[in-house]
Amino acid sequence: MTCGTRAIAKVSPRGMRFFAHKSAGCSLHAGAPETPEHLQAKATLAEAARACGWNATVEYVGPGGEWVADVLIERGELRMALEVQWSPQTTEEFAARTARYENAGIHCRWFLGPRNHTRTVPSSYLLHGSGDDLHCSVPGPLFERGGPLPLADAARILLDGGVRPFAELRVEAITVDFYQLKCWACDRWYSRWWVSEADVVSRCGVEGTVASMAGFWAWRPGAKARIEERIHGHILRLTSRDDWPDPCGYRRMFSQQAGETYSMAVCPHCSKPQGDSHLIAARRPRVVTLYLPLDEGARRDFRVSTGALRLPHLCPDVGHGRCEPPRDADPEYVFPMPASTDHE
Repeated sequence: MTCGTRAIAKVSPRGMRFFAHKSAGCSLHAGAPETPEHLQAKATLAEAARACGWNATVEYVGPGGEWVADVLIERGELRMALEVQWSPQTTEEFAARTARYENAGIHCRWFLGPRNHTRTVPSSYLLHGSGDDLHCSVPGPLFERGGPLPLADAARILLDGGVRPFAELRVEAITVDFYQLKCWACDRWYSRWWVSEADVVSRCGVEGTVASMAGFWAWRPGAKARIEERIHGHILRLTSRDDWPDPCGYRRMFSQQAGETYSMAVCPHCSKPQGDSHLIAARRPRVVTLYLPLDEGARRDFRVSTGALRLPHLCPDVGHGRCEPPRDADPEYVFPMPASTDHE
């Protein structure tokens, strides 16, 4: 073996011939001896990496023999260790081995056998099957559940950038709910409104509807901003009607009841804050729900929480490239995909 330990010739139940690691006397290979599944996974990953344009070395020995990577892949200045862990390993051991690679300037991706599926391991994928019939779970398309694929296919997708950690979205339309309430200060009617959901399309061509109650964007007290605050002017322009009162505005103000500053509703007549407690206590009269396709200006102002865009997904290029991570300097809000992108 690479570490200098004597190997043993074996045959798997499916007839695959391989060399197994001798069980004792090795300080480099974690979890020795290696199983047929471990050996098959390493060979498959290396072959898939080469097919994607990487240089791949099986059993790469680190400087001074401090570690051995199952498969080390390199492209330009980027180096990544692909580790197959079929035998059980503790979460602490995963963290320690990952840190060892990071200290060496190497990224690490884990491929976990069934006995490690319950472990919480960053940058990991689940392996299924036995012998040389191995499958790997990968994320599905945006808003869909993923599933296992043959390891060779899954590895090519993963190593060719086919899975993206962020979704690049463009908001096409929003649904706005209105309640008619009276201001506690001036006793005049106004419309309390907020965005309940949005229709979005991704750069990879997936359309979907996302509900704000699921936390897709920050509208909670304590948020730096609310979607409603940014698009208030567009709501006034797009909803000019005579059968419901003026919509409230949104402004960052200090709440004595909450003891903090956040973006809250204000009366359109007297500008007094209308905290969320007033809405909860109201009897909630007639509700008006409007579906509003957004124009170019509203799309530019509609900003989405960076955390909400962290949606790992299978991301094909349908002619506009693949989804990219946020590039805005604001750590909490980013502009969605440019409205000029053609999705037809």
